Amino acid sequence: MSSDEPRGGAGILRFLDRPPRLSRSRDLLAAVLDWVAIGAFLGIGLGYLAFYSMLPSVAFPSTERPDILLILGVLVGLGILGGFLARDVEDVVAHSFVGLLLGVATDFLITISPIWREGLLATSPVDFAFMVLRFSLPLLFVSFVVWVVTGILGLYVQEVLRRRTPAEDIFPGLREDL
Repeated sequence: MSSDEPRGGAGILRFLDRPPRLSRSRDLLAAVLDWVAIGAFLGIGLGYLAFYSMLPSVAFPSTERPDILLILGVLVGLGILGGFLARDVEDVVAHSFVGLLLGVATDFLITISPIWREGLLATSPVDFAFMVLRFSLPLLFVSFVVWVVTGILGLYVQEVLRRRTPAEDIFPGLREDL
């Protein structure tokens, strides 16, 4: 990655004016691995939240109804962290998309797991899994939008923190000397 590449919040404005970042296969492989790693972080959390939103009495914390503030709080927190780890808006969207796909897979796998299914319903695991996925689809779609918006917020925080370092507080003229 070159030092003149736009990053963070400032990269949002120059996103269309820059040359393609993924011109070489090594850069492409690094970007895809980054997308999958951060997408897995987002997706595992989303999969559990989708399962929790459908069956809160089976999940942890066990309640009668799912706590919407807890679900939105976790989604916002995951989105800000994902944006803080991203390099630009392209990465935020890629992380969110991969996280959505892995979230559906995680929700499906948790649902058909015999540990969770034992004694709940006298139906096939696949029918039960698709029922849970169908009822958690609104959460899955909302999560993508929340992650993109809060990911851009994370990019902005990243840019603000990059511009101002603690050394500038001690030595105010340090930036001009460099």
